[in-house]
Amino acid sequence: MSPPKAATPNLAFLTACVMLATIMQALDTTIANVALPYMQGSLSASYDEIVWVLTSYITAAAIMTAPVGWLAARFGRKYLYILCLVGFTGASVLCGAAQSLGQIVVFRVLQGMFGTTASVFMNTWLRVECRGLDHIPASGPYILTANHCSHLDSIAIREALGRRAPDARTGTRDDR
Repeated sequence: MSPPKAATPNLAFLTACVMLATIMQALDTTIANVALPYMQGSLSASYDEIVWVLTSYITAAAIMTAPVGWLAARFGRKYLYILCLVGFTGASVLCGAAQSLGQIVVFRVLQGMFGTTASVFMNTWLRVECRGLDHIPASGPYILTANHCSHLDSIAIREALGRRAPDARTGTRDDR
């Protein structure tokens, strides 16, 4: 009797999940800018007070960027990713239910802490799960700017579908 095959992940599904979570995190980073004037009016807050809604998120995200790698090594990438997605979703619900500026700031800190993992994980996941993508330069956790996002997502989609992506520097395919 032959040994059972190791389970292979469905890369197309994983790619879609990781991309969706990254898009949600990026959207959440900027969405508060649009709602800030409305929050300021409904909470009767000054400009100096209401900007803490933005500052708290950005500060928490910056602080949590560094330990994500250690946390993933300690607890496992899958467990950490699922935990952070659940935490991010819960913090988002709490932000929507917040009744005071203090509550929104605390919940935005939680959103920043949990949401940072999505950005960091996207860059790491492309390198680890999609073998052969060593040609993507190391770029830090915030590689997903508007200019880079479509290129990286298309590479991830092509890899998930089994097509080799061309090398970004030379334009040639790497068929190892």
